[in-house]
Order: sequence, then C-alpha cells, then structure tokens
Amino acid sequence: MIVLDTGILIYGIQGKKKGLLNAYEQRIVPRAQALLSELASHDSKILIPAPAAWEFVLDFPVEEQPEIRSQMSGFGIPPFDQAAARIAAEIMRKHFDYAMATQKGQGKKDVKKAGARQLLKVDAQIVAIAIAQGATHLYTLETEKFAKWADGTILVKGLPQTQLLLPGIDSDAADKTDG
Repeated sequence: MIVLDTGILIYGIQGKKKGLLNAYEQRIVPRAQALLSELASHDSKILIPAPAAWEFVLDFPVEEQPEIRSQMSGFGIPPFDQAAARIAAEIMRKHFDYAMATQKGQGKKDVKKAGARQLLKVDAQIVAIAIAQGATHLYTLETEKFAKWADGTILVKGLPQTQLLLPGIDSDAADKTDG
C-alpha cells in the first residue's frame, strides 16, 4: 500500500494545469506525473491521507472542484482516526519542542512559531495515517523529515531521479529530491 504526500499531488496533478513553470517545477512536474502514471499502471493501492487531500484541494477554485474530485476518485482517503491520533501525538512529542511553539506574549516571533506548529501537525498527521493504515511506502518531497518521523516503520521515498522504479525496488537515486 502506497501513501502520497501533498507535494506529489500538487506537482503530479495540478502541475498539468500550470502555465509557466519555474526551474524547480520544470524538473519536478514531469517526475511527479511519471510516478503517478507508473503507480497507476501497476494497479498499486494508493492512499492520500485526509490532511494531504485537504491541503491539495485547498489550492483549487470552487468551479474546479468537480474535476479535482474526479481525478482523486481512484485514491483511498483514510481519515485521521484514533490510531493515527495516537501515533501523531508520539511523533510530535518526540520531534517537536511544544513549549517553544506555544509560548505566548512574544509578538510576531511566536505567531510564526505557532504557524510552523500547525504545518508540522498536518505533516505529522500524514505520516501517522500512513503508519496506522499499514502502508509500505510513503512518497513525499520532504523525505528527510518524513523518514525521521516514520522511524523505519515505512519506506519513505522521494521522486525517482531518472527512471521509474516499482515501489518494491530500492535505489539511492530514487530516494533523493531536488528540494
């Protein structure tokens, strides 16, 4: 079972709609699209954790929502349930200094920390859902952070560099991203 993070969706699905791409996007979009095609061609069971689906759909105007829902219809979208909540709490306790992010009365600096805390919560939920669902692979553009958080429970992979590999085949080149 394979889980996709938001970045893979953004560049693999939304990348098709974008007009001019910057240099990074010119490298990432075709690789993300190729990964999605490769996974689909092998009938891989693909999950998009609900927080990743939310992050992805957020970028689309209301009039494009039916098309996006149609494109996502082949993916399972597991919720952030009790098991995932327990795992996410463990991830946050182990890898994030809550006290630093929750201090009050320090002005803009604290607002930025609190915002970072919210983003980290979503990422922790994505990893936790993948673990709770028993996924074998998680594809993301944030391999270092997600691999640290998954702590060996899931193989965390980035976009393949040059050739596409089936999920069970490991390659050092496949675990690197341009990010």
